[in-house]
Amino acid sequence: TGPAGPTGATGPQPSPQLVTGTLTSSATNAAAGVTVAAIADCPAGKKLLGGGGTVTTSNGASLQRVAVQASAPADADTWRVVGVVVANLTGGQTMNVQATAICTT
Repeated sequence: TGPAGPTGATGPQPSPQLVTGTLTSSATNAAAGVTVAAIADCPAGKKLLGGGGTVTTSNGASLQRVAVQASAPADADTWRVVGVVVANLTGGQTMNVQATAICTT
């Protein structure tokens, strides 16, 4: 074999992009068992690497009353999060669910 050739040019590096989906809320004073889903979509031409999300209450104080039920890809470019009310919400509270997708080229 002959001598090694010159090193080739470095190709483009993927640039991950964090995409936050729309905040989705339950009805006021939602009962235990109510679920709310939220999604985050990658922009056209980008692919999903992963994701996550948050489930909170409107006053931020009763977090023990809500939980993440599911957090997983919905398809090749969408992340989906489902929140569930685990104890009745009171005092005009809502459950808020928001998904975040990590996207790349």
